[in-house]
Amino acid sequence: MDRVFLDASVLFAAGHRARTSLERLWGLPGVTLLTSKSAAERALRNLDTEERRSKLIGLLARVDIRPDPNAAELPAAALGDIERGVLGAATAAKSTHLLTGDTVGFGAAIGKAIGGVVVLRPSAYLS
Repeated sequence: MDRVFLDASVLFAAGHRARTSLERLWGLPGVTLLTSKSAAERALRNLDTEERRSKLIGLLARVDIRPDPNAAELPAAALGDIERGVLGAATAAKSTHLLTGDTVGFGAAIGKAIGGVVVLRPSAYLS
């Protein structure tokens, strides 16, 4: 059973578009979707209309929202602070995968396992 952690960029994209292939994530059998409190808040804050925020709130109702890790729990990966926080939350939630659209922040980590969590773009996970 996969435990898939969604970062703010994935949540934002799912809420922003009327129809998106990302919505398939919510219907996959044997998959538990997770995110952190700060990732959910960041995605909601960046959506520009009430309709888009409402859509994301509906999707988040089916996501296990985990607390953010404290600084001592952050991995020593060579990532920026936000990305280390996301990876730390994914690791603390015992995620198998971390899905991100942030190819700048996660860069060289995409396609690799860090701390037991495989970092992927959503399209790679869905294919």
